[in-house]
Amino acid sequence: MVEQVAEFIANFNPWWMVAIAIALILLDWALLQTQAFMTLGLGTLILAIINALDFSPMVQLWSYPIAIFAS
Repeated sequence: MVEQVAEFIANFNPWWMVAIAIALILLDWALLQTQAFMTLGLGTLILAIINALDFSPMVQLWSYPIAIFAS
């Protein structure tokens, strides 16, 4: 089960992840100004880099909470 989730996450296109991250950052910066979406956007950028560097699916899966916490 965990392996299937990891494979699903590893198959995300990193460019879509970058687009979503930029959209979250701009939404927070322009409209909300709460820092919540900016944190998610920065975490998503970290995850897009990890995905683009083609890390193993399990590393990508476990990097989600770490990237959100680090951002």
